[in-house]
Amino acid sequence: MWLWLVEAQSVDKLVSSISQLYSELNVEQYQLERERQLQTQLTELQRQIEPFEQVRRPILSLSHLSCVPVPSLL
Repeated sequence: MWLWLVEAQSVDKLVSSISQLYSELNVEQYQLERERQLQTQLTELQRQIEPFEQVRRPILSLSHLSCVPVPSLL
């Protein structure tokens, strides 16, 4: 009877370890998939705003040229 109890406990520990490992692997897989999805979204958003960035760059460079420091009154 002792042997049966020891074997049952060992099997329970093994099942618990396998279950925990499976859960951790699923979490890692989910995180990898989510990272891939977010990277895809970021790439798409960057693609969408690129035309606006092309307009923005010259405007910024012109704004720096037109900035004239104001003399101090002191």
